[in-house]
Amino acid sequence: MRVVAGTLRGLRIGGCRAPGFRPTSERVREALFSILGPGVAGQPFLDLFAGSGAVGIEALSRGASRAVFVESDAQALDALRENLLRAAQEHVAEVLPLDALRALRLLGGRGESFPHVFADPPYAYRGAPRLLRAIAQAGVLGSEGTFVLEHSVRGPVEPPKGLSLFRRERYGETALSFLRPACATA
Repeated sequence: MRVVAGTLRGLRIGGCRAPGFRPTSERVREALFSILGPGVAGQPFLDLFAGSGAVGIEALSRGASRAVFVESDAQALDALRENLLRAAQEHVAEVLPLDALRALRLLGGRGESFPHVFADPPYAYRGAPRLLRAIAQAGVLGSEGTFVLEHSVRGPVEPPKGLSLFRRERYGETALSFLRPACATA
């Protein structure tokens, strides 16, 4: 696995070999950041279910001012920390060894806001409705922000009150659903 673009382009990053982990492919990361566009540069980025950190490191490579990585699995945390060291990005990274819901409460309590929030839970994760409600309620998604959920194409995404689905892209068995606050303009 490698960083697709930006200042770290071509840097090899290690994956997590723990059961149930599947890294976001280079193709999907390239498409994701092509859709998000240049608005990532200079802004903080939140990577939920970060795994080995590929998506957040890609954001840093493309100019994000900092990235917060949320991961609760010990093996994935080891891979994530190693990848941040390899990329020399630990000075602009915060690693929260928490589950996503607790991390959202913590970040919301700190008054943090992110224009881009990405989540890649395991495809078998059954907490997506709770996760979407937490995103809508925690206050971590900026008023004009974008929340992107990576999921199986078989999994429908039902936005809760406060979020609206504005785009969905498919890449083989992977889908990216793009949501924004319901009050945001198109």
